[in-house]
Amino acid sequence: MSTPSEDELRGALASVLLKDGGDEGVVDGIDGDIIEYLAGMLAETEMDDVEESVGPFLEGYGCDETLIRSCCDAVTSIGSVGSGGGAAPPPQP
Repeated sequence: MSTPSEDELRGALASVLLKDGGDEGVVDGIDGDIIEYLAGMLAETEMDDVEESVGPFLEGYGCDETLIRSCCDAVTSIGSVGSGGGAAPPPQP
């Protein structure tokens, strides 16, 4: 898996954690500044373990497990785009 840029990480996080592309979070306390912080943190960890990196942080803001999983899925999906990652093709008969 290739490491996405901070901009890509910011976009993925914002798509899940911010309302309608704005700066207001889906959970109180989450805003654009938090998105910036998380994107930077993930870029520094080189995507080693997304859930371990951001999960406890998001839990502290009151995010439930479903929201955390959605956030992690969004981030890991951009890490596999263009790197040959993703689902394997179905087996040929």
